Amino acid sequence: MYGNRMVNEMSFVRNIFLSIIGSLYWGYLIRKCKYIKNTAVVLIPHNAGEDELYAYELIDNLIKENRYDNAVFLCSNKRNLKFRTKSQITIKKIGRLSEKSLRQFYLLMQFDKRFYYASIDGLFRRNGNYLIGINGLDRREIFARGVYRISVEY
Repeated sequence: MYGNRMVNEMSFVRNIFLSIIGSLYWGYLIRKCKYIKNTAVVLIPHNAGEDELYAYELIDNLIKENRYDNAVFLCSNKRNLKFRTKSQITIKKIGRLSEKSLRQFYLLMQFDKRFYYASIDGLFRRNGNYLIGINGLDRREIFARGVYRISVEY
């Protein structure tokens, strides 16, 4: 009985600690990085898979609909992807701890409207996989509406 309680308490403390690190890292990005002003900041998790492609593919629509100047992708495993965009894009490699801490901070609270977590199934209580096929929705449209909060055109 006490073992499970201890594990839950340790997990809680770890999550709070990661959230604090995430808030400090976000503050660093906002204050120290000159290119983050009116910018969409997209965190691509290390296990994003197909969602990573949609994040890159739909970035122009996100910038246009929300009137951002540019976009920054935060990636813990930087890939050499070739994608076409009309917008100014920066890809910044971050560590796994930074990725986990920003994710945990985002789970705690939606701290900035410019921040997007590029996964439809990577967050607590967010599993867009259940919506695929309902009313003709595909994964790309679920990503556009659920993650980027934009309308999608085909």
